Amino acid sequence: MKDTGDIAAIFDLDLTLTNRDSFKTFLAWQYLYIKKNWNYAPIVFFWGCMRKTRLITLQKFKEKALASIKGVHRDNINKAGEYFFRNHMIKSIRPVGMKKIEWHRKHNHKIFLATASPDIYVHTVAKYVESDDYICSQLQYRNGIFSGKFEGKDCIGSEKAERVKTILTRYNINTKISYAYSDNESDLPLFGLIGNPVAVSPTKKLKSIALDRNWKVEIW
Repeated sequence: MKDTGDIAAIFDLDLTLTNRDSFKTFLAWQYLYIKKNWNYAPIVFFWGCMRKTRLITLQKFKEKALASIKGVHRDNINKAGEYFFRNHMIKSIRPVGMKKIEWHRKHNHKIFLATASPDIYVHTVAKYVESDDYICSQLQYRNGIFSGKFEGKDCIGSEKAERVKTILTRYNINTKISYAYSDNESDLPLFGLIGNPVAVSPTKKLKSIALDRNWKVEIW
């Protein structure tokens, strides 16, 4: 790990900065509140059952669950993401998380978001929290049209950690004294990159690991 450069604070999004899963909230908005999408609901329910029984990967479920925006232009998807954040998601941002970001910014630390959520609305979240950069699951576009698949892998686990490494290098980050915040054990690869891991309102498994490794635990 690097021991020179700037300090960074890397924040997971769902159930870390937010008090609910943003992707599930997005799907609820798409298929329960938007009448023209109601015909997609049974399809999404089917793929949800397939995922629940582990017959498909999480990435496959996410791609299938975005059926309502397949074939839609990037600009319209971005506008929908901005609307969703402002009208449905913003209320789920944890005040303590925002205060933590403000504390890091006050100390001139770089702020990064690292999330498996898709870049339908993450760009708007990043702007809202004034992050220096972010990584997330990227939609695949062909001539500006969403193909129905992700560009590359879902940004979770080791894939997230690999993308974070790129950001750390790009911004010349001192990893030994930087911070990472997450609620879930899927981010253990991310925690392994950073000198100050913080388990935020953690799952039972992550809390056990954090206490065993003497990591900080915070309830937001």
